Amino acid sequence: ALPSGTRVLALGDSLTAQQRGYNYVDKVAGWIRQKYGDKVEVFNAGVGGDYLTRVRDRLDKDVIALKPTRVFIFLGHNDSKLSSTSKYTKPVTPFEQVEPLFTEMIQKIQKAGAQVTVMSSSSSNYDVSGARAAESAKAGKAHNLFGRPDALEKFNEGARKAAEATKSDYLDVYGPTRDCAAKASLFSPSDGVHLTQAGNRFLALEVLKYLGK
Repeated sequence: ALPSGTRVLALGDSLTAQQRGYNYVDKVAGWIRQKYGDKVEVFNAGVGGDYLTRVRDRLDKDVIALKPTRVFIFLGHNDSKLSSTSKYTKPVTPFEQVEPLFTEMIQKIQKAGAQVTVMSSSSSNYDVSGARAAESAKAGKAHNLFGRPDALEKFNEGARKAAEATKSDYLDVYGPTRDCAAKASLFSPSDGVHLTQAGNRFLALEVLKYLGK
């Protein structure tokens, strides 16, 4: 049940920003519109390539200014990206910084009057993303490695701790996307990370089930 006047905002990276009109945010918005009409609004504040510090730096303009009452934060794949130049040891966002950065953002959003739901990162098809990195390594090219399970799980642990510390909700979509019987169908066959239409439907249903509890 969403009260009249609810303003839902989805904050994230390319998994939230891409495929506008068809992605998981649009699918959630479509069902909300069917139930509530214009009494509940949904906004998409996804930006491709984003990670925690970039999101933090645009909170005032892209989140606070829209006066949301519910904010979903869905990040992780860019933060946990590993570079070949560090021998895959250094993520974009050091894992020890994930919890404090999330906590800082959540508290700022809460202070502005919105309820926050921290979403875990989704899983990946590591057979694909790992193979892409291996091809680049074989060719001697500097490259990034996306979607390594242990890196995603370390990121998610920091996100979960921040949600607990700020008394925010934590929505695990990593486990459901990892354990889905048709897992390969959820992720792009070209990179193993971005969501297909099946993946967007799957994620939308996870969000809707959460809202329906």
